[in-house]
Amino acid sequence: MASNDVDCVYLSICSDVLDYAFNPGGPVDGNGLTSYELLTLVHEICRQGVIGMDFVEVYPQQDPSQFSAHLSSTIILYALAGHILHKKR
Repeated sequence: MASNDVDCVYLSICSDVLDYAFNPGGPVDGNGLTSYELLTLVHEICRQGVIGMDFVEVYPQQDPSQFSAHLSSTIILYALAGHILHKKR
């Protein structure tokens, strides 16, 4: 809906949207999205067509297991998969 009648869409994601359980390298916020919910949203939004995206507020020093960095790369892969499906239309 938000992309109707616009020239382009840029997707910006802040790690605050995730629950702390799914983003230990980000801010301590409860009642956020699960990683599955965010991955699904990113894939579907990018499938509709975006010109770019960013993911901000990952703090590696707070996450010695690097889970948050891995999640960030997974989000990028889901975005690219959605983008490829958009291009196939």
